[in-house]
Amino acid sequence: MEKLHLYLTLYQKPLSFWELLKVTDAYGSDLINLLNQELNSKRVLYKNYKFYLSEKTRKETKPFYHPDLKSEYDLYLKCVKQRPEVNELFWQDYLSPESVLTRVKFLISHADIQNKRVLILGDDDLLSIFLAATGLPKEVVVIEIDEAVLDYIDSVATKHKLKIKTISYNAAEPLPSNLIGKVDTFITEPVETIFGLKACLSRGAQSLVPNGSLYFGLSRIDSTLKKWYEIQKMLNQMNLCITDLVKGIGKYKDPKAEPEYYQHLFLSKKINFPLTTPTLDFYDSAFIRCKAVGKAKPLIKGSVKFNKSFYQDNSVMTMYLDKE
Repeated sequence: MEKLHLYLTLYQKPLSFWELLKVTDAYGSDLINLLNQELNSKRVLYKNYKFYLSEKTRKETKPFYHPDLKSEYDLYLKCVKQRPEVNELFWQDYLSPESVLTRVKFLISHADIQNKRVLILGDDDLLSIFLAATGLPKEVVVIEIDEAVLDYIDSVATKHKLKIKTISYNAAEPLPSNLIGKVDTFITEPVETIFGLKACLSRGAQSLVPNGSLYFGLSRIDSTLKKWYEIQKMLNQMNLCITDLVKGIGKYKDPKAEPEYYQHLFLSKKINFPLTTPTLDFYDSAFIRCKAVGKAKPLIKGSVKFNKSFYQDNSVMTMYLDKE
């Protein structure tokens, strides 16, 4: 457990040892060692069976405590209205703004962006803009294949003085050397093929500092249980351990609502009945958080073939039929 996570938890209110065990989701021995250390340094105090921050620690923690995201969310909503159109060449679809907001809150609650270097692989959702607008990350870096998305993020960052660096990048290529082992938190919504996932997660693993955090989305609509099982094995091989899996914060709003649109998806080959326009956000990608156990070990470091197997297999139901 990191010190900052403890400080942010106690910044809200004093807590007992038992309450800390529950809300921090920490390994008990690690929490005890950290509390003993912080008590010895007098950065955390203990009175009436409650832990609370010293005045000095409280002042130092205040810049990283961010309970109100209204202004940042308002800016984000304005930005998404003007972002580039979905580019089907790059298999894009947008997360709903509500899902992005909930994910940002989740990242903050785990102290995974505060004073951290964050790397995002693929950002048509414009998560980088929201994160940078909070002022919490040390830096946000976006690696993205779509030049239109990169140009738009750059323009917003310049206009609003946001700390975002963009790099034109294809996940089939080796990770830029200046990102290897330099990132505290990696985030991606990857294609849901074993081949594509292996490449994307490997880039993330290679980017992480020891004990860094890795987030990715994964659905059940496009991924069989066998695929989930294979992904679990890959994570183990990369020294990555799943700590959290959250459903309901990966909803997608399709930019095209006409029934004809769904006839161009792979799932239409399986369906023998007519489709109507969806009346709800049916697609939900689970948000999965992993921690590196020591140093993460990527399964792929070099280039891989960027062909149809990278983004399409027989289980990806929502992929476009006309992709080549």
